[in-house]
Amino acid sequence: MKELINKKIFVVDDDLFISELIAQHLKNLKFKDVTIYNDSVLALNELIQNPAIVFLDYHMDTLNGFDLLKKIKRFNPNILVVMVSGQDDMNVAIESLKFGAFDYVVKGQNE
Repeated sequence: MKELINKKIFVVDDDLFISELIAQHLKNLKFKDVTIYNDSVLALNELIQNPAIVFLDYHMDTLNGFDLLKKIKRFNPNILVVMVSGQDDMNVAIESLKFGAFDYVVKGQNE
């Protein structure tokens, strides 16, 4: 984890409260470069910043998380993507992992 402390991290979620919660938790863990995107298209356009990790909400308005996951992996397969969703749906989790997500976390599981 120490090698990731200074790397860029994106938090992509259209729920500002959840975005801020994840970002604050990462900052508490000493991650220094955390950027929040509440719009999936904007996050897609900012991939040129080459984040090491993207925390990505599954349900988004413009471009859903699953579609964004596929685009991120096409852009750079080495970006770690953690899908974060309120959906406790095994099929969604399996599909996300199949298309390259590093992990699938259900919101509210560890509150």
